[in-house]
Amino acid sequence: MYGKPITASQWGSENILAGHFDDIDLLARVIIGECSYNHLNDQKLTAIVIVNRSADPDAVCSEEEYPDASLFARVIACPDAYPKTLSDKCTDAMTPARGYHATEAERYVNPGWKNAVELARQITEDVEIITTAYIINGTEVTSRTQSVSSWRNRKYINQQSWGTYVNNYNGGHVSSVVPPLAASTDNYMDENVIFRLG
Repeated sequence: MYGKPITASQWGSENILAGHFDDIDLLARVIIGECSYNHLNDQKLTAIVIVNRSADPDAVCSEEEYPDASLFARVIACPDAYPKTLSDKCTDAMTPARGYHATEAERYVNPGWKNAVELARQITEDVEIITTAYIINGTEVTSRTQSVSSWRNRKYINQQSWGTYVNNYNGGHVSSVVPPLAASTDNYMDENVIFRLG
């Protein structure tokens, strides 16, 4: 039902803001585009940031300017929110691997895609998303953890790759009030960091 292959001309901010996507389909594509298939906890952190941005007027395109776009479409397509995923080079978002090692009749679904769709559903139904993430001290991922929730931790509105986060940290642009978080201690360089610019 979700994740049918689309072309580059069917993807991107313009199509999203024109209201061409179902919210669950759009959100699942963005979660996969940001995190890929194996980083399920990273997917949760991405979902939490999307929820937080939807509650932040500065992170949402104007409803008056884009009346055909849903709230989540206006979050996703907000300038500079998800440039890598909305580009015409993000094949994970345009043609997600929905299934493998089985036929369609056997209804096998890639677990990473299934997780992304479930998180997208939870976002649209305002179900609390909770996970545990690792606290980052400067540019070091520590073994200390923190529970993070889409209902309780509203200050996490920035999400960037490890390298971009490090550049922002070294440039003094990361808030010290909100502890940056990583999904794991092992694969953190392949994952996103959630934090707040400050």
